Order: sequence, then structure tokens, then C-alpha cells
Amino acid sequence: MAQTTVIAFDVYGTLLSPGSIARDLEQYVNYDKERAQSIATLWRRYQLEYTWRLNSMGLYISFEEVTHNALIHALLDTGTSMQDDGIKELLQMHDNMAAFPDVEPALDQLARAQNVMPIIFTNGTSNMVSKSILQSGPLSHHRETFRDLVSVDDIRKFKPAPEVYRYLAQRGVYYFASHRFLWPLFKTRLIPIVLLSAFIYVLLFLFTYLPQVAFLSIFQGRGAWVNGAVLVLGEGAAIVAALFEAFFVDETLVDIFDAVLVNEGHGELVTTSRVLYPQGDDVVKRLGKPIHSAVYAPFSLRQIVEFVVLLPLNFIPVAGTPMFLLLTGYRAGPFHHWRYFQLLDLSKQQRKEKIRRRQLQYTTFGTVALILQLVPPLSMFFLMSTAVGSALWAVDLENKRDLIGRARPDEVDEYHDGDTI
Repeated sequence: MAQTTVIAFDVYGTLLSPGSIARDLEQYVNYDKERAQSIATLWRRYQLEYTWRLNSMGLYISFEEVTHNALIHALLDTGTSMQDDGIKELLQMHDNMAAFPDVEPALDQLARAQNVMPIIFTNGTSNMVSKSILQSGPLSHHRETFRDLVSVDDIRKFKPAPEVYRYLAQRGVYYFASHRFLWPLFKTRLIPIVLLSAFIYVLLFLFTYLPQVAFLSIFQGRGAWVNGAVLVLGEGAAIVAALFEAFFVDETLVDIFDAVLVNEGHGELVTTSRVLYPQGDDVVKRLGKPIHSAVYAPFSLRQIVEFVVLLPLNFIPVAGTPMFLLLTGYRAGPFHHWRYFQLLDLSKQQRKEKIRRRQLQYTTFGTVALILQLVPPLSMFFLMSTAVGSALWAVDLENKRDLIGRARPDEVDEYHDGDTI
């Protein structure tokens, strides 16, 4: 498969020039260019210093508050007195920065580039960044070039904290643990399926692990003990996937996915596919019966066959297991957004285009989901928490639709096992 390069752009100081505010500042300091430049420079410096200090102290306030406080600090340092109305106007100017001269030609090239995925990765809140981009000519013109917007506001830590880069893979489990309305959905299917899957894994390790290790040791020596375990876990995951279909867990995954969307303020998207009651003790009880076919991820004999066919990759020393995980994640990742595509009413071609734009993200998501599902006997738990994570990802995409210029599609195709999605 073609390699996709992700280019993550910061906004302030990378795409937009904080120094451009100096020209607008002049009218507030009697057109003293030197003082205006000094205020603009200090404003940006204190913005960054505040975020570093907040990280060090384990505290968080939004970047909007940081920006306000940094401005006050800069004004005090330069001995500049300003009324509240003037401060408010300067903060509005912050949302209207000029782009650096080389931004537009660079984005022109990126828009035409193949296998390149530009995203925005910023300390700013989604509200701040959306206003800045829409009010900047070059960025507004290229808003469709950016495939995603990632804001640290989601986890309440600033760059370069490691948590900022890890939160996506972890937030599904955290969301489940902190939102009790999801617990009954997990308990209904989870306990019997976990017990059954644990029984399957015990049988596989008792009767198939040592024979497979013996065979692998011919090629891999001591490494056979590790790769043999991965092979057995993979076989168990395939069997559990079949059990998953047999016990109609997909209905539960649909309910989990839809409940998260409703809870995060996107109930109108869910109403395109199912009844949503206006009242209920919790979000789950507001979910009515689907009015159309509701599928979290369609059963795919092709995917299961590919999974089994790829299992022998584990025979290859060292590189075999990572290759197996990545190739399986590449195919499986987009299936986690099948329900989202269904709610958006995407046609097959539109579906393929959305997947192509985020293929690296889907591959990463699918690979992490697969690794978690290889953990016995928690594979079914992680399958359900993955549904929460995929729904939260869909929420992020919906929240950023205005920024990345996405339009609602017109038609959807029925799924066929031979389709490549």
C-alpha cells in the first residue's frame, strides 16, 4: 500500500503570524511602533511560557484564558494602560492574524500532493482555531486541505506533554469508565461473552499452543514462544469474532455508538436512522428502535478469510508479527466507522474517498483495536470500548465539519462482501 505522510501544523506562529498584530496594536498606543511591537512579542512569549508552567504545575485553563492573561501581562510589562473594551478588541484581533507569506503557496502544493495528509494540531480551542482559519484568507481558501483538527483542549494539557499524543488510543476506555449510562450495555452482553471467550482461549492454549511453538521453533528458535502466543491469540480472536456475530453483539455496539453521539450533542445525526425519544432517565433509554438497517460493522467473510490467511506471517522471525498486525489493522480500521458512514448516508465512492483521506489514521486505529482484542479474556470488553472510541472520533469529525468543509452526501450503497471499503 502507498505510504501516507501526515504533516501536522500548529496554527499560531506556524501558519499565522503573531507579529502581524503589531500593526493593529499601533492605534491603541498612539502609533508608537516600537511599543506595539514589544507588546506583540511579549504577548506571544507569555502565551507559550504560561502553557509550559501550567503543564509543570499540573494545572489547565483554556488557551483562550491563557491568551487573555498573556495579553494583560504584556501590557503591564510595557507600562501600557488599556480599558476592557480595548482588551476585548485586541483579543478579537488575535483571531484575525495574517498568514505568513509562504503559507498559501505551500498549501497550494499540499492540496495537489498525493499520499499527504495535512492536519492541524494546536494548543488553541476548536472555537479559536475555527475563527482564525475562517477569517484568514489563505487558510479559509484551503480549509478543505486540512483533513482533521486536533486540539489539546480535549485532554486539558498543552504540548509537548506526552499525554497529548497518547490520548486518542486511551479515551474510549476512559469515556466508558466515566459515563455510567454505558455500563448496562456492556453488562448485558459482556459477562457471558467474556466467560465464553475465556473458555475458548484456555482450550486453545492447552491443546494448540505447544504444538505450534514446536513447529515455529524450527524457523525461529526461542522466539517461537512469543510468536506462538500471538498466533494462538489471533486464532482465538477469529473464533471470538464468529461468536460476536452469533450472539448479536453488533446490536449492542450500535447502541453504544449512537448513545455516545447523542450524549455529545449529535442526536440529530442519530435520528436519521432511529427513533430518539425526547425524554428518558439516561441517554440509552432515549434510544428507540432503528427505522433503517443499523449495523456497527458488517459481517465480512472476506475479512475473516484474510485474517486467517495472514496468520502465517507470524512464522516470519521478528518482522512477521508486526506485519500481521499492521496489515490486519489496515483492512479492519475503516469498519469501525461503518455506522458513522451509514448515518452520514455516504455512497460507496464517497465512503472510499473519506477512507482514503484518513487511511493512516484508520490503519492506526484498527491496529490498536486489534492489539487490545488480543488480550484474553478482555477482547470483548475492548471491542466495546473501541466502539466508544470510534464514536468519539466521529464526534470530533462532526465538530470540525465547518472547518474542513465537508458536505452531506446524497446516497448510500448496500454492503456486499466483495466491496472494498
